[in-house]
Amino acid sequence: MESTSWGATLQAAWTVFNGNGNRAAYQRSIAAAGVAGIAERGVREAVVLQAAAACYAVVEPGEPPITEDLLRTSLERYQRAEDRATVGGGGRLDALNALVDLQSDSATWMV
Repeated sequence: MESTSWGATLQAAWTVFNGNGNRAAYQRSIAAAGVAGIAERGVREAVVLQAAAACYAVVEPGEPPITEDLLRTSLERYQRAEDRATVGGGGRLDALNALVDLQSDSATWMV
């Protein structure tokens, strides 16, 4: 003879009132989202402020880093290097380097 037995148990718990705990949790999450939004806005404004400060620092009027005396010296260096290259006392590369330096100094002086 064979015997089989089956059994099952079911338990359920139901909370009728938890003292407005869910409402408080919801309000805390809403407040946390508001604080996160404010912090994000602060970070964005700081980035924009840093970018604007960098732009103003570049275009700030002041004494040019290249004065006319330095520009004149650069021009004389180029002319000497060019004369040496035509006579044969110097290489053409020296004259080209002096020309690049002259153009760089000239562009910097214009700004």
